[in-house]
Amino acid sequence: MAKKPVKKKIVKKKASTAKKTTKKKVPVKRTVKKKRTVKKKVTKAVKKTPRKTGGCMNSCFTVMAVIMVIIIVSLLTVSAATISLISKYTNELPNLDAVSIPVPKEKTKVYDSSGHIIAELYFENREFANSQEIPDIVKLAFIAIEDERFYKHHGVDFEGIARSVFVAIKTRGRAVHGASTITQQLARHIYLNEYREEGTGRYEATLIRKLKEAILAIALEKKYSKDEILAHYLNLISYGHGAYGIKTATKTFFKKKLSELTLDEAALLAAVINAPSRYSPYYRPTNAINRRNLVLGKMLELHFISKGEYETAVRRPLNLAELKGPAHENYKAPYFITYVIDQLEHEDFPYPIDSKSLFSDGYRIYTTLDLKKNRIAEEALKYGMKMAADRKANVKQGAIIAIEPQTGRIIVMVGGTDFKKSKFNRTWQAMRQPGSAFKPFVYITAIRQGYSMESTLLDEKVCFDVYPEEYCPNNYDHKYKGLVTLHTAMKFSRNIPAVKVGNLVRPENIIKTARDMGIKSKMSPMLSLPLGTFEVTVIEMASAYAVLANGGRYVEPVAIERIEDSHGIVLYQKKYRAGRKILEDNTIARIVPVMEDIIQGGTGTRAKIRTKKGIRPAAGKTGTTSDFRDAWFVGFTPGLATAVWFGNDDNSPMRNMYKGRPVGKGVTGGSIPASTWGYFMKKALAGKPIRYFKLPPASPMKTYQIEIPAASETEKLMKSPMSGAEGRNYNFQEPDVLDFSNGGRDKIRKPAHKTRRRETDMEMEFIEPDRKQKKPSDVEEFF
Repeated sequence: MAKKPVKKKIVKKKASTAKKTTKKKVPVKRTVKKKRTVKKKVTKAVKKTPRKTGGCMNSCFTVMAVIMVIIIVSLLTVSAATISLISKYTNELPNLDAVSIPVPKEKTKVYDSSGHIIAELYFENREFANSQEIPDIVKLAFIAIEDERFYKHHGVDFEGIARSVFVAIKTRGRAVHGASTITQQLARHIYLNEYREEGTGRYEATLIRKLKEAILAIALEKKYSKDEILAHYLNLISYGHGAYGIKTATKTFFKKKLSELTLDEAALLAAVINAPSRYSPYYRPTNAINRRNLVLGKMLELHFISKGEYETAVRRPLNLAELKGPAHENYKAPYFITYVIDQLEHEDFPYPIDSKSLFSDGYRIYTTLDLKKNRIAEEALKYGMKMAADRKANVKQGAIIAIEPQTGRIIVMVGGTDFKKSKFNRTWQAMRQPGSAFKPFVYITAIRQGYSMESTLLDEKVCFDVYPEEYCPNNYDHKYKGLVTLHTAMKFSRNIPAVKVGNLVRPENIIKTARDMGIKSKMSPMLSLPLGTFEVTVIEMASAYAVLANGGRYVEPVAIERIEDSHGIVLYQKKYRAGRKILEDNTIARIVPVMEDIIQGGTGTRAKIRTKKGIRPAAGKTGTTSDFRDAWFVGFTPGLATAVWFGNDDNSPMRNMYKGRPVGKGVTGGSIPASTWGYFMKKALAGKPIRYFKLPPASPMKTYQIEIPAASETEKLMKSPMSGAEGRNYNFQEPDVLDFSNGGRDKIRKPAHKTRRRETDMEMEFIEPDRKQKKPSDVEEFF
């Protein structure tokens, strides 16, 4: 019994030993097992590794193949789309083989007779400069700020584009650098103006525009050298303040030649083109200086200039020329220029030029104007206006024109008192009544019909029985001189004798004379015709009077002598010829002395041209219309015919009004216009030798007593020559209308119906007495 426990214990021990042993060995066994497991895994791995490797390679190759296919397809698709897009927009562009840089629009220059520039005409103020004229420092300044890789790319700077994209991504769009090359900018300016935004001048930032720009730039680079592209770019772009092109900008900003530009000035010009309004040195000088210094810094960075040059240039202040206004404000003879432009654009001109070409093709227009004399005319007009102000007269405007009788060359043209205030040219655009300045045509017609200027008729109160009511003209002073010669009647500008002579020679024949002498305005055969109650232009009156100074020959007024293109090729040259003979020698020999006498002792004494050697021979006629609405003096010397006019554009009287009544002195042709004419002629002819009229010999003519007064009336008139007789009643039949259809001067046709007339008040010229003269009789001598 006792052994059993022992055995059990032993067994237990053994068991425990075994267990212990097992516990010790289990890890071994487990290790072995693990080893086996590892071996198995290794074995499996070894066995499976080749299979897994082969599968990965196959699958990777497949994926890579798919990716490659996708990439290739995408590239082909993008390429196809790009090619299609390029093809589509290339079709919208000009033929790339024919892409060229057109000559930039260049301003037209107008010269006076001495070769001085008196005007520049342009839509874009530009003067072309070739590549050799542009200094290297200017070229480098623009390259530095606009396209530093200009000489390295072929029209499109892909490196610049990449850099621009990188900067935009890096700054999240806050900083965007332009990547357009100079060539692209040039292409944009030439061909892509449809993308320009109205009012701003900027271009739409679209992919399509960029694509077209790049295509055109590459095409331009294939055809032109870099220097040609750069020169055209500098000539094309705007610099602000109306300056286009580097040459014009240099003159506008600095009043210099291109060759005289300094480094800081070149940098400033390169600076402003980015945004001419933002960097204007006139309006925003701080912005302009900062941008200029940025350009200089870029030039230093690119080793275009040295450190010392940079430091000197950045310290220099702006030294700008005075900024000018619009083009027309810079014309030296603005009223004449408006006439020249009208002539050039007129279809009847021998070499007409359309407005677009005239202002953009760089013509050289050589004119007849004498700038020095034109300035004298402007001075004379101011002199006349001052006289009007001193008289407290209501005078707002005036005009002067002078013509060379032998050639028709317009020497002077001043169409108003101030071109800036009114551009209306009163020498050729205004229609004004000539008043008594028309009377020479009446007496010329009488001479041509056989009446000498010594023929006599009555200056008396008279009425004409015409439809719808009788017509009773008056003299300026409402007085009558009795029996007078035609010479005296014209010398003192008597109205009634002029109307009687007009009735005698027939109004339609007077119109024919005036037409031959250059009056083209509408005229009607009315009784009041001799008193200038219709309207004419100042240039018509001057050219008509020039016939008398030119021996009876009419020459059409001329303003343009020669036209050249921008290369100096002559396109038009005026050929001067002797004018058409209009008036007979006998007519000239008899009318000119009468018109000389008007200045010597008639209504035009204030027009005397006094010199140190005496009074220059001159002839002329005064003219004043009713209520002092127009005042004229038209006259001539052997070498110059000049017309002077004063009045108001609204046709108001040249007398001030007070409570509805005129006050102060009115302006007559013998006062301010005659004085102004004499002032101008004296200065314009200063230094010229005194020339006398070379008149042909006068043919013998019979003197007619056109009217013989009754004995009682004669006695009365002789006792009181200014009182006059009772009015006579003349039966006057409606004048016939001259019919030129068959070429005969004397063939007439009756009017189809009677013309209803509205007559105006008549006038005669008045010589104001010298202030020293006190006796009324001294004044009355002139009537």
